[in-house]
Amino acid sequence: MSLETRIAVIGVVGALTGTLVGGLVTYAVTQQQISSQKSESRRADRLSAYSNYYGDASRLWAEVFQDVEVTPRPTHLDPSARKEVKDVETTLTRDYALVALVAPQHLRQVAHDLAVTNTKVWNALNSDPIDYALYTEARGEIRGANSPLTRFTDEARRDLGSD
Repeated sequence: MSLETRIAVIGVVGALTGTLVGGLVTYAVTQQQISSQKSESRRADRLSAYSNYYGDASRLWAEVFQDVEVTPRPTHLDPSARKEVKDVETTLTRDYALVALVAPQHLRQVAHDLAVTNTKVWNALNSDPIDYALYTEARGEIRGANSPLTRFTDEARRDLGSD
């Protein structure tokens, strides 16, 4: 093979190698960007689910305290208050289902604990008369040092990397 032919072959091999390397680098960068976008999308889904669940749980308890922590203590909720609490509880059920779909196991457990406490208070208030023993138990859980509402917030922040 002549010198010119060898130089031409080396040039062609170099060009093909450069094209192959450039294509591989482009592919790797594109895959990394797609992976990053998927991760950010999943994080945004979790953030939305967690904030809705926390916000509605807080709203439930604000409504409960407004309706029950009065003097004299009511024996039952009036129809409008019962409807409001029921509507929030229905929303919380949907919120919990979404959290259960997108959250890691440890956070699903904390969300479940909060759902149990929320259900307790709903059952207490839905009784006629109000079941104050069950209400006091649920209120103690939500206000306690190991509050499922606080634990949910802490675990959600940890999961999202914002603690």
